[in-house]
Amino acid sequence: MKIFELVASTMPKPTKENTYGHNIHNLIDLRDWHLSHEAENSPRRKTYEGMWNYTIVKCNFDNFHADRLYAILKKAREMEWEYRAGKHPDDWWEE
Repeated sequence: MKIFELVASTMPKPTKENTYGHNIHNLIDLRDWHLSHEAENSPRRKTYEGMWNYTIVKCNFDNFHADRLYAILKKAREMEWEYRAGKHPDDWWEE
């Protein structure tokens, strides 16, 4: 997963000012929400941030990937999900 950190570190952070489109801005809002709940000292924080930023940049410039991501998100909304299914408390997630 370090590849996401490396790739993301070479590109500017996507913001609503340097991207376009309603869905891209929704992804930025999701990234910001996720990272606001991920503890600052989480060992996975930089990986998550890199994954989000790579995905946002890729979708901002490549409709091929964006369309597939949006279809996946649409399908995910239709499914039933179990939340907090893990047995161990999550020390890195802040409610």
